[in-house]
Amino acid sequence: MNILECNCQWHFAEQPYASQDIGPNNAAAEHFIATPYPSLIRESIQNSLDVVADANQPVRMRFEFGKLRAKTYEGFYGLREHIVGVIKLYGDKAEKEYAPMLKHFERTFTGQGELYYIKVSDYNTKGMDYRKDDTNSPFYAFMRALGVTAKDDDSSGGSFGFGKSAYFLMSPIHTVLVSTMTETGKTFFEGAARLCTHLFRNKEGKEVKFQHYGYYDNQDGMCPASVQTDIPNKFKREEVGTDIYIMGVDGSEEKQQEAIDEMVKSTLRNFWMAILQGRLVVEIADITINSSTLDELMVAHFPEMSDRIKNGDNYNPRPYYEAVKNAGTSKDFLRIDRELPLLGDVTLYVWKNKEARDGVIHLRKQRMFIFRYRKYSSSYGYYAVFICTDNHGNKLLQSIEDPSHRKWEPRRNRTSGKMIMDEIDTFMQECLQELFMTDDGGPLGVTGLEDYLFVPEELVASEREDVEDNPFFGEPSKEVQEEGTSPVSIIEPPKPTINNERKEAVGKVITVTPPTGGEQQSEGPMGGHQRKEGKKKRKGTGSSPDRTGFTPSQDETPGEFLENIPVRYRVMAERKYGTMVHSIIIKSDFDVERGQIEIVVGGEENDETIDIVESSMGTPDGNIITNLRLEKGKSNIVELKFADEMKHAIKLTAYEFK
Repeated sequence: MNILECNCQWHFAEQPYASQDIGPNNAAAEHFIATPYPSLIRESIQNSLDVVADANQPVRMRFEFGKLRAKTYEGFYGLREHIVGVIKLYGDKAEKEYAPMLKHFERTFTGQGELYYIKVSDYNTKGMDYRKDDTNSPFYAFMRALGVTAKDDDSSGGSFGFGKSAYFLMSPIHTVLVSTMTETGKTFFEGAARLCTHLFRNKEGKEVKFQHYGYYDNQDGMCPASVQTDIPNKFKREEVGTDIYIMGVDGSEEKQQEAIDEMVKSTLRNFWMAILQGRLVVEIADITINSSTLDELMVAHFPEMSDRIKNGDNYNPRPYYEAVKNAGTSKDFLRIDRELPLLGDVTLYVWKNKEARDGVIHLRKQRMFIFRYRKYSSSYGYYAVFICTDNHGNKLLQSIEDPSHRKWEPRRNRTSGKMIMDEIDTFMQECLQELFMTDDGGPLGVTGLEDYLFVPEELVASEREDVEDNPFFGEPSKEVQEEGTSPVSIIEPPKPTINNERKEAVGKVITVTPPTGGEQQSEGPMGGHQRKEGKKKRKGTGSSPDRTGFTPSQDETPGEFLENIPVRYRVMAERKYGTMVHSIIIKSDFDVERGQIEIVVGGEENDETIDIVESSMGTPDGNIITNLRLEKGKSNIVELKFADEMKHAIKLTAYEFK
């Protein structure tokens, strides 16, 4: 055997009686197979950030392509016979995945063929120590266990032990080699292959079942090589840290360039904050991404300043990067630091941007992107970054993180999962209210409105319960639309202020002048919402299509008039009682005995009136609710159901009969 290989070869154990077969379907692959290079970047860098040696220095990662001459590593080539055994045992079930592996071996290991690999190296890390059968040993957990993680910090990013699958799944032959040096100078080397149960000849020459997992070493598969002379020169680690070789990748020039581009973009998407703050340096082939080159690379790869990508993993990091980089440089780039009861120290960066589609990305201590959220929608426009840097808070967030580290799910921590997410929601709502609340009021909240495509995302309202004004109203002007006779309202953009004293938001209403000496009809929208020419056809039934101005219901006494009510209100929409219910919470400074509200909704092109078929208070008539009784200073809740069973952004006009 070639001395350069140090007599390393493959060791698969014969499968014992009554053991379970492992088939060709790999469940762990579902987490990573759709996005192999982004998964590799996320998992490898996160794992290295979890084991930083000197917190005052950045972790350095390097990704590069290399190759082995096939004939020089004949022991490694022995893996081919085990792949043949998989196809023998499972036949057609294994053809799809394992036949290409076999062809790959035949192509690369004939003549002077070369086997390409991606080498992933980290520096300023602790390396991976090995202690036989010790589940707290990092090398053991990585190479000889599945679903096990071993890290010093139990709030580290990888908590499920599935992240290592990214390395194996990147390999067309499901094989990796690992070489490491610990802080005490110990070295370990071993290769591993994840196949499935297969047929192979035992020592007696009988073809029997062998186990799915095998090791490439010169220790009879019992443990990794730990003496320098037992480690092939090509794989020796010369300084503290770890090298991982992902074997059998496509090494063509075209595929290498595609991989490099994808890895650079993934690094920028997922770790820009760690790089910006000097905690990480990433080298991909001849490209170095550090705090000095980050801005240039971000602009080159993500020139757009807006994030309109629907897929969260492929989001545009540029505007969020700008929000953090420019924090405190102007009134539009803001930073809020708080200490929360559960999560401890958290920070919110906000870039006020009228062109933005209200996006928030979430990170925790490792400063890796977890997910993007559009829940906190408003009519203002902003990009925001939420990060928890507290050790205890990081552990709590880790407890609700899914195996692929792409979302937080409260159900994963039944004790406090919901409280954790509620605390984040409340913090976000309070911060956005503080930043955007004006003397004229804040945005109307309609929970879940963003789920409906016909509502432009810029008009989707927030879930904030604190904000009690409606952003859709403006001041009436004397302009008239060409297609109808309705006066146009001018809606001024909000003027944000910071740290100002919060004031209650007063809803804008329409005043009807009492009759003096005879019946009077108010003009235009001063008496209600007029029907416009070319306006969308009304939905539902039961309301008058010919209404040209507001008039009281027929059962009201002639001569009575309407007076505006200075109310404040907010709206929430949710499915209750098996139907879609809009809850309108109305606050009044006066007791109102005979109130009436008129409701229109924001449609795809124009405002619409939709019949109200049920109401918990008062009497519904078309899009009007009469006979409302409001108590001064209290939250008067009106639950109503529209005829179309959909969620809506609501414009409410309130009156009282006098």
